[in-house]
Amino acid sequence: MKKIDVDADTKRSKFLIKAMVIQVVLVLVLMFVFWAYLAA
Repeated sequence: MKKIDVDADTKRSKFLIKAMVIQVVLVLVLMFVFWAYLAA
């Protein structure tokens, strides 16, 4: 039982880390596009 819980926890942690990275990348891309739009 415990092993399954640990596996599920690891998967959830990896998913959360991926989601955070994707969010950061999206924000950076949006800022860059906005800045390029203003600079144009």
